[in-house]
Amino acid sequence: MPLPEFPSLMRTHSGFPWGVWLGHFSGDQHEYPALWPTEFGGLWVQYTQAQEPDAGQWIEMAILDLIQALPWKGFRIEVLDFGIRKRFQSLAQLQPHGLYRISSDEAQAKETLGRLENLARHRHHQLLDDETPTLIAFNRQAPIPEPFVALLINLEHFPQESGNAHRLVKLLTDAREAGIFCVAYGTPNRIQSTDSNAEQTARTLREFFSCHYPVFQIGGVTPDSIKIENPDLLESANSPLPLA
Repeated sequence: MPLPEFPSLMRTHSGFPWGVWLGHFSGDQHEYPALWPTEFGGLWVQYTQAQEPDAGQWIEMAILDLIQALPWKGFRIEVLDFGIRKRFQSLAQLQPHGLYRISSDEAQAKETLGRLENLARHRHHQLLDDETPTLIAFNRQAPIPEPFVALLINLEHFPQESGNAHRLVKLLTDAREAGIFCVAYGTPNRIQSTDSNAEQTARTLREFFSCHYPVFQIGGVTPDSIKIENPDLLESANSPLPLA
């Protein structure tokens, strides 16, 4: 899938992209570029069941845009998705290079959470300080830069024990500074359950993502447009200022 060409300022600022192209959204009878401000550390992509294949392509395009803006092996991808079908065809081609890993059941998902918790803890305690408070700042002066991580989560498949949701929220609260960025995706009315633990998990995740991450709804106005569910959050964005 070809990506549009943007001026360099639109793609990177001080060594890391401040905005990732997602397509366009409609408003006031005009169309505007839809950019994910990476300063928020993540986003939530919502879609209907019929739009699920298109949503996968949108997410893949966003991650490919990040990959293109960074050095080779400067970015790796972790996916938590229990679906049988391969959702990210292009990204999966990075698996032989050790840059793409998918957790396809609850045990693997919990293991991935543990690895990312350890990675974030190591970076916060061993690499980051007052002079380099983020991995972006650290990599500017490091002889061997640390790779950034994209965590792609299908919220419909997230492990349902309530403790896992709190672990994820705690991780993501401090993840951006440690170079971990999250893309959550799922159909809102399917991220719920009659099971009390599963419903509490879904409620915790919905509240966190809607309050902290931009929420983009695929096909908000037309089938190929985006609707922003929480525009007030985006109005607080500082982009294109440095993220350090």
